[in-house]
Amino acid sequence: MAVPVLRKMEIEEPKADGNKKNQQKTSSSGSEARLRSNFNVQLLKVINEVSAWNKIQTLGFISMPHSIVRLLAENEQLRKLRENVMTVVREYNNIQD
Repeated sequence: MAVPVLRKMEIEEPKADGNKKNQQKTSSSGSEARLRSNFNVQLLKVINEVSAWNKIQTLGFISMPHSIVRLLAENEQLRKLRENVMTVVREYNNIQD
């Protein structure tokens, strides 16, 4: 299972000639340093889809594989983990602003 990680954001800075093709990504520093969460977007999509399938299962139309049921069991833990990471990111970025 992927665990969210905090990373400093990268800022694109155009070169002196103004050509967008020559933009460089540099790690921000000083008062411009900000964090962002890189929680797996694919995992979020899968969790949303599994939740929808769970609703259908409660109607009795389908039965879900064990791996999906296991993911549903971890859904709340992943939601809390993501919320905690986003809280840290927001608070850190507010301090930096």
